[in-house]
Amino acid sequence: HTLYSPYFEESFYPEALVLKAVTFFVNCQVDNAEATVAKFHDVYDPVKQELDSVLAKHQDNADFFEFLKKVQSAEADLSPRVRPIVSTALSDRTVLQHLEYVALLDMEEARLAKSGEAFAGSPVGGKILEDVSLAKAFAVDQAGDLARGRYQRLIRELRDLSNQVDTVELEIATFRRGQIDQELQQQMSLAKQSKGGDVNVDEEHQLWPFNGEWWRDELGFYRQQVTNLCTR
Repeated sequence: HTLYSPYFEESFYPEALVLKAVTFFVNCQVDNAEATVAKFHDVYDPVKQELDSVLAKHQDNADFFEFLKKVQSAEADLSPRVRPIVSTALSDRTVLQHLEYVALLDMEEARLAKSGEAFAGSPVGGKILEDVSLAKAFAVDQAGDLARGRYQRLIRELRDLSNQVDTVELEIATFRRGQIDQELQQQMSLAKQSKGGDVNVDEEHQLWPFNGEWWRDELGFYRQQVTNLCTR
């Protein structure tokens, strides 16, 4: 419920729709489960396709490093829906540290280039320039490889969630045919018996009906009851 508040409109939580579809399904709200599955595909199938397409365009680590820099400078050729997702995935502390190190080597390389012909043309100057250039190439390769790994992990996680949604979709089709396995029947039975929607309020708290208004300091405390429609 909280993840659907305006505070999370631009956030990437595809698992919320997966959980919602499963919750509807085990409570025999099949139409709602089916609608949630369809919404997942409408929202995230294009995201997955774009992520795959971008990855295919950047095959080596150096190329992916250039893509990483464009992501950080908001210059990457990404759709408005995908841009914040990729930016978040490629902005953890380790990735940013690698970017900073490459930037430091860039500055050192530029400083040495301005040091004058006498230094740059000397054996010592040439050796230093060579070492900095080699360190930079290695750092770029490492940063690109790390960023590519983060990006591929994002794709894997989305693929796994898509597979989970496909499983729910298959279970819905099986349910409509009246063929559900014993494990699923048990889950539905437990959902029917559950009283998890009841909220007990102590004297220090107050139960306030939701009227469409979201309060930031109450995020995480909203509760929504789901009606169980199972008949067996």
